Amino acid sequence: MTSLKKGGQTKPPELPSTPKPPEQWVKASEFVPGKPYICSTIPASYAKAAKDEEQDLPPPFEEVQVSDGQLLCPYLAKGVCPYESECEYIHGDICEMCGYAVLHPTDKTQREEHAKICVAELEENMEHSFAIARSKDKACGICMEIVMEKQPPSEQRFGIMSDCNHIFCLSCIRKWRGAKQFERKIVRACPECRVNSNFVTPSKYWVDTDDEKNKIIGGYKDALSNKACKYFKQGTGDCPFNDKCFYMHAYPDGTKATPKPRERRRRQNAEGDLDIMARINLWDFLEEFDNRLDQLFLLELEAEMDSYADMWYLGDDTSSEDDYY
Repeated sequence: MTSLKKGGQTKPPELPSTPKPPEQWVKASEFVPGKPYICSTIPASYAKAAKDEEQDLPPPFEEVQVSDGQLLCPYLAKGVCPYESECEYIHGDICEMCGYAVLHPTDKTQREEHAKICVAELEENMEHSFAIARSKDKACGICMEIVMEKQPPSEQRFGIMSDCNHIFCLSCIRKWRGAKQFERKIVRACPECRVNSNFVTPSKYWVDTDDEKNKIIGGYKDALSNKACKYFKQGTGDCPFNDKCFYMHAYPDGTKATPKPRERRRRQNAEGDLDIMARINLWDFLEEFDNRLDQLFLLELEAEMDSYADMWYLGDDTSSEDDYY
């Protein structure tokens, strides 16, 4: 329909052309009644409109800051730089170890630092491969099954004894240490060599050296130290383990609690002499975990510890707390 004005016929107003060619119209966003329409060709905000020219670029790699204040090109580091010779960033050389263009052409210090990072990552990957190779043929000394072949996969966990190097799967050694018909000193000892181990640590891979054991145990303690103690209750409760507890003792404002002096009590022997007893010892500590940790708390701990499993070879099955202390 056209409108008539004095002086003749007017031209219909020109409609703005769409940014995309007609062959791309079929890819337009679907209109759903009752929901806001999101147009792929119209920016949703002024901030987005200002960045329109960057919309078709590949996601940049993390910016690499070098010593002279210049930045290496984050797009070339990812693979391809769309600006090529007109790019305002420095185009780095490709690292032979990681395959990324993140080496500054002239900064020797930056190249050396990056090489150290790549070597450390390579060593970590090699260590992980060696751990798998070292573990694949290890059989449990109780059930005699290959631990890495047990089913379901949740059973593929080693129970690392703290004071001997005999091989057991986690489920078998827990059953042994949880037996109630034997004395505690018997079940705390290795079923093969009878050497006492105060705790058993779960691990996805077999380890037998002191350094590797300390890495697993240290990682486990570090993870627990970031979890609030359920007995301390941010200062409103009383933890029976005091400074020996692996969990975090902190107040609501985040302040770490100072360990309290251990309460001591006196006892009188048959001769009438008085001596002082500590309130709690190691066996009390283990028994406390046997009796007081509830299943809900353990399930939460399992989920939390699973994220650390690959970091320091800890298994994700942590259903029996006393085995780790």
